[in-house]
Amino acid sequence: MKYLFLFISFFFTLSLFAQFPGAGGGGGGFNPASIGQNRGGGAPSSGKAPARDTSLIYYFYLDNPGQDYLLQDTVLEPYFLQYDVTRRPALQYGHLGLPGTAAYSLSHNLRFRRGFDVGMNQFDLYRTGTSEVRYYKVEQAYTRAFFSQGTTQEETTFGAEFAREFKGNFTLSADYRRYSNEGFYQNQLANNSAVALNGWIHSDSDRYRAFFSATINKNDHLENGGIAALPQNLTGTRDTIDNPVLASIKLPVASEAQNRYTERAFNFKHFYKLNRAKTDTLNKGQRAFTLVHDANFTAATYRYTDLTPTASPDFYNQFITDSRGIRHYIKYQKVENTFAVSTFKTTRGAQKNTTEQKDLLEVGLLHRYNIVRQEPITERFNEVFATGRWQIAPGERLRLNTYAHLGLLGSIGDYTASGNLSFDLGKVGTLTAHVTQQLARPTLIQDRLFTTQQTVYVNDFRKTLSNEIGGSYTLPAINFKAEVNYQLLDNYIYFDTLGLPQQAETAISVGRLTVQQNFKAGVFHLDNRVTLQQTSSEFIRIPPLYGVHSLYFEGMIFKKAMYTKIGFDLRLNSPFSPYAYQPLHGQFIQQDDRRTNWQPITDFFMAFKVKKFRLLLRYDNFVPLITREDYYFQVDDYPLPYGYFRAAIAWQFVD
Repeated sequence: MKYLFLFISFFFTLSLFAQFPGAGGGGGGFNPASIGQNRGGGAPSSGKAPARDTSLIYYFYLDNPGQDYLLQDTVLEPYFLQYDVTRRPALQYGHLGLPGTAAYSLSHNLRFRRGFDVGMNQFDLYRTGTSEVRYYKVEQAYTRAFFSQGTTQEETTFGAEFAREFKGNFTLSADYRRYSNEGFYQNQLANNSAVALNGWIHSDSDRYRAFFSATINKNDHLENGGIAALPQNLTGTRDTIDNPVLASIKLPVASEAQNRYTERAFNFKHFYKLNRAKTDTLNKGQRAFTLVHDANFTAATYRYTDLTPTASPDFYNQFITDSRGIRHYIKYQKVENTFAVSTFKTTRGAQKNTTEQKDLLEVGLLHRYNIVRQEPITERFNEVFATGRWQIAPGERLRLNTYAHLGLLGSIGDYTASGNLSFDLGKVGTLTAHVTQQLARPTLIQDRLFTTQQTVYVNDFRKTLSNEIGGSYTLPAINFKAEVNYQLLDNYIYFDTLGLPQQAETAISVGRLTVQQNFKAGVFHLDNRVTLQQTSSEFIRIPPLYGVHSLYFEGMIFKKAMYTKIGFDLRLNSPFSPYAYQPLHGQFIQQDDRRTNWQPITDFFMAFKVKKFRLLLRYDNFVPLITREDYYFQVDDYPLPYGYFRAAIAWQFVD
């Protein structure tokens, strides 16, 4: 069976190159120059024009309030079909066997860095940051909700958005998301919640605008360290778990090992136009000159505890500094102020009644005051950065976005410089190119660690220099896209098999090529995305080949009263040595004990839409039930469960 899936994936790949031998391009990597520009309005990645069935609702992001997006209520959008957020990005993520658990990207991505960073990113997919908050422009109250449930009441996903405009040019909105999963094994509980409350107000003349947001992110996880051994079934004939509760785990239940990560952020940003720039009926604005002030306060707490660490000496090793228990505690607070001046000009957007930034030039100064308590020490320090952005669209087909910052105090010498160029070729397609260079200090977890107030390690690592270049070519007429991305990393920091940080002595290169081609024959669709990637070092663990395929029927049934989508999803990755996970400091680490085989993770789904109501039924990872093969792993010792059922509903109201 696995060879059949392998043949199918290679057939798709070869057929793509046979049809489009000259296709090239890039993109898909880290690009701060495009912040606020390419987040889009919910259109599918296939490039197909989505069907819009809502009244007009617009939103924008705080980093660029002059760029509007039209909210697209597509028929059965991918975000509804995929309740698991690790499968929503184009470059998908691996997790600890279950949605809601710690996750890492199956491709190496360059993270945006600006100064001090704690280095806890294992729960990022389930969190809402200040830059991700949507600010709405609505004339009617807007509500959207989503709920899904697995095999038990504890396996739920819930999300809700609300926006309303009030008198006095004031708009308020809220976003709530919760991911809960009890798990299949002992001591495997994941609760993630993210709340965002935000609003904005403007004067009648529109010379003054103010925006505020409050975000609260909580991640509460019980940790079992993974499965100690995969038991045989009752007959002892193959590896399967008839009763997962009986499976042995690496961290005993009595340890009550748990992770708690909480972050609260409050942001206030306001703009004042120095001149009376006006906008005509075609949304073409005069040049504006603006003063900008952005204030942010963030408080984050990370705590890991285990009551009986000596019961798992091989799991913790050098992290055990007190036989009575393990405690790793970090509290981080920052107060940040940015002062900037900018000039820009707006124009009519491609979508109805939207506004786009024709150009933008902004220079500023950012000051950050940090308080870091990492038991048993407390540290206070300042950071200052010079920042700048330049965005220009000299014509309808050409757009250039650039971004840069430079550390002047605290993180002296740290910098990021990036640029993104987009060229619309009309019917021939679209070309993009991007380049980034970033020099960043080590994160706190890379630099030092204390457990139970005792020193585990203190390092003096060099700063990491990251270079990235890439591009992409898109041809919407035939639903084709190709991306290429290349990274060169100097002084790369990784975590070894003991969970200790190490710095590579030689430069590491990472190359990636992604080809996407979607086919359609009447109501039948075949969507394909294949990623080929290679790294020069074993310190970066990624599968050389990763494919995502979807075969489905999509159309109206029951006398055109119900929109339906029924089909199969296939995720296929080639053999590789996945990471292990050390929950104490939240890092994915090296391991050399397990190498995965080909893993065809296959799901069946049925989705329906009647007016504003949607229903989804899924049965995930059913192939092992047929082939009787071993478990699939994306992280060592954390098996993906055999076939599990999921149901979801969603609805939208505009009053």
